[in-house]
Amino acid sequence: MFSAYIHSLSKELEKKLPGLFAQQKMSPSVRFSGKGFPGNKFLARNSGVLILLYPKGGGVATVLMERNKYDGAHSGQISLPGGKHEEGDADLIATALRESQEEIGIMPEDVKVIGKLTPLYVPVSNFQILPVVGYVDYQPVFVPEPKEVNQLIEVDLADLFHPSNSKVEDLSRDNYHIVAPYFEIGPYHVWGATAMILSEFREIIQNAGLTES
Repeated sequence: MFSAYIHSLSKELEKKLPGLFAQQKMSPSVRFSGKGFPGNKFLARNSGVLILLYPKGGGVATVLMERNKYDGAHSGQISLPGGKHEEGDADLIATALRESQEEIGIMPEDVKVIGKLTPLYVPVSNFQILPVVGYVDYQPVFVPEPKEVNQLIEVDLADLFHPSNSKVEDLSRDNYHIVAPYFEIGPYHVWGATAMILSEFREIIQNAGLTES
């Protein structure tokens, strides 16, 4: 099952991506530019994140992280493993793999990369994020980095993208009312940039006939 899933997904990733339209389905109604940042994607810092797929319990799973609380824009949020590009990285795929090794302990040489999603600009932190899709054909034993990761969240894609888990909440921030779509995973709300990335990924696997519409 897993190999057939990966084969179908790989073929779909070779096609034209759903892009911004799919990302915006899970976009908050207000996207802030962070203090001191220009809100201009052409001046952004580059970063890469990894959507890691692996077999688990007869299905296909991925892993998200609950970040530690810190003095920053994404404190305590649910995110994909990844981070900013460094000078020694060959490209942003290498960035995503290196950061994933540092944050969750997955070895870069084990990950088979099958495609990339549409880059997403995040104004609040001034990052241009390239989502990378890869897989391992075994169930990993993760080693989270305690300085960055509070908790790892493993989730079956069928559960993550089940229609009942796509919800909306009202938030108040900096005197703004925000309507925020999110994916519900147990007690966790996955919203913001991570939800927007996963929204495009959901559409890709729907187009490949691999999940519910």
